[in-house]
Amino acid sequence: TNFAPRSYLESITTGAEHKSAFLPDEVGHMHDVKLVILYSTAAAVLMLILAFISSATLRERAPGVIRRSLFTGAWLTVGILGVLAAVGIFSWDWLFTTFHQVFFPQGNWEFSIRSSLIRLYPPQFWIDAAIAVAVLVAAQITLLLVTTWPTKYRKLKAERRRQERQELRVKLASARVGDN
Repeated sequence: TNFAPRSYLESITTGAEHKSAFLPDEVGHMHDVKLVILYSTAAAVLMLILAFISSATLRERAPGVIRRSLFTGAWLTVGILGVLAAVGIFSWDWLFTTFHQVFFPQGNWEFSIRSSLIRLYPPQFWIDAAIAVAVLVAAQITLLLVTTWPTKYRKLKAERRRQERQELRVKLASARVGDN
């Protein structure tokens, strides 16, 4: 996630003969990984800003809709996570290959078992990383479900706010008619 140029990895050497630690294809792949992460981070930040703006306008116009949307989105995420977990468990190689074909279509992601990247990040590392991400997402989803669960109190509160907004609209409309 740093902004170091390609030359950063190209200049890393190993051993007494100062042999380059990474092959040109490995450096190219890591540069592509950096771009995917930077673009993904920028897209996530943009979506977060849009979500806050949308939430600010929706809160007053449609009480309760944010909570219901988060609740629904949490359940959709549970479904997606379940599908990905099943595919990962039963066909990890296909999932890994498909992921790389989608995000790195130029094909510079297949390396020899002796390459530095494979030695630094062996297949078990990626399985463990996927499990860790799934556990973190599951924890966040659990928290979101608990905090947005449609309780009777929340439903009544949202209905009361809707009624208050409707009464305010009626008062404003009658005030406008009275002014004319």
